[in-house]
Amino acid sequence: MSRGAGLWRDLGVLAAGQGAAQLLNLAALVLVARALGGHWFGVVQVAAAVSAYVLLAAEAGLFTLGVRDLARLAPLQRDSARDLVARRTGLLLLLALVLVLPACALLPWFGAPRQDPRLLWLYLAGVLPQALMADWVVLGLGRPAWAAAARTARSLATALLVLLIFGGVGAGEGAGLRLWAPFAYLAGFFAGNLVAAAGAARALGSRPRWRRPALSGLRADLAAAAPIGAANLLRRVLFNIDLVVLGLLAAPVEAGRYAAASRLAFVLVTVTESSLGAVLPRLVRLRRRGTPAYRRGVRRAAAKAALAFGALAAGGVLLGGSLVGWLFGRDFAGSATVFAVLVVGYAALSLALLLHESLVAEDRQAAGLPPLVVGAALAAGAAAVAAPLGGAAAVAWAMAAAHLVYAAWLAALALAPRREHS
Repeated sequence: MSRGAGLWRDLGVLAAGQGAAQLLNLAALVLVARALGGHWFGVVQVAAAVSAYVLLAAEAGLFTLGVRDLARLAPLQRDSARDLVARRTGLLLLLALVLVLPACALLPWFGAPRQDPRLLWLYLAGVLPQALMADWVVLGLGRPAWAAAARTARSLATALLVLLIFGGVGAGEGAGLRLWAPFAYLAGFFAGNLVAAAGAARALGSRPRWRRPALSGLRADLAAAAPIGAANLLRRVLFNIDLVVLGLLAAPVEAGRYAAASRLAFVLVTVTESSLGAVLPRLVRLRRRGTPAYRRGVRRAAAKAALAFGALAAGGVLLGGSLVGWLFGRDFAGSATVFAVLVVGYAALSLALLLHESLVAEDRQAAGLPPLVVGAALAAGAAAVAAPLGGAAAVAWAMAAAHLVYAAWLAALALAPRREHS
């Protein structure tokens, strides 16, 4: 793409920040898993997976839409940027309040979280601080270093609290401390929000504010964000329906062992997803040069990403199993096969995330919904069949197949030649 050095610099900043965050997250994950043991670690991870759907519904695609809309503003249009941020933040707060109360009432009785509903309530409490996140603001205004710093701060705060609480707890002896796992998650949320808000204040010339959205603006924003929000929810099925299914159909200890492998492999997707905050504004600007130039740029970026993801997947297949056993210990035996399968699927999913952003940049986000619907349906259906028949390993194969189907379909949509329309 044009000005590729700038793109890769911004990607490097975000990837480095997210890489540091993921190392901290991994350290915290290992401490919690070893302290809680397979059973309660499985319950905690299923609660987190279920709550993720509510967080995504409350965000409704407005973060991605906000990045795109801020990137479209001229650099000196601070008043317009402040107005957009205030309106969108007010809408995010409204959605959070509308969704969190019924979710707290209904979801604790879902599968594994029934064993301790307080875990899910605490994870659901993250819906409110999520509405005040300013990461999308600094990304849309071209300040990726602030977004990287915010993510690192979130993970650092969480890891420090986990180390303080779980660091001296022996393997399998920390079940009584399980409520501290979501507390640490919430503490990280608040720490990262403070950093991102500081960066947004510098970029906007004043601290981010919110106001009650007007009805007409609310409808327009939700209509524009709906395809993105729907895609995010469906993509979450591709991300973690495996844990939800295992929480319903398998013992918590098996869900815990699966979670250990999947969370380790999922670092690849998380780093990619976070780094795409630097890609979308540049894709938007590249699109102004016309469809042929845009498609050439997207194809070059996709080819480079495919090589990188393929190399990482190969390394994961060869070395990941030993790493899982070394990190999590004997209580998580059997996670190696799950990791080897999932790392291939997650590599394909990471490439699909880049391809989806290329559709968003040219206002074709709705075109990405059919492959996502099919991929999500395939993942959910195959996982539900595989869980009782073959357990965690079979579910991993089902998820990897769904990821590959989704990535192949998106590649056909995003990379095929397409003529400019007048």
